[in-house]
Amino acid sequence: MIEVSDSSLWYDRTVKGRLYAEAGIPEYWIVNIDERIVEVYTSPNPAANPAEYATRTDYAVGQSVPLVPDGTAVAQLPIADLMP
Repeated sequence: MIEVSDSSLWYDRTVKGRLYAEAGIPEYWIVNIDERIVEVYTSPNPAANPAEYATRTDYAVGQSVPLVPDGTAVAQLPIADLMP
């Protein structure tokens, strides 16, 4: 799941993050336009109250985020390619 966030960052981190964790979405990205980073949330804990992701990793311009469908890294996506 990927959200592009400019003015909705708080909502994307809290409300949407909880909903995605509760649904067991394995990986959730927020393309944070203001800070020019991609926040990658993994390890959902749907049993937590409220549901949450156990891990957050930030990737900045100059870095690449790994694309890992089904647990296997298949490519690297440069963060600069995602920013305006």
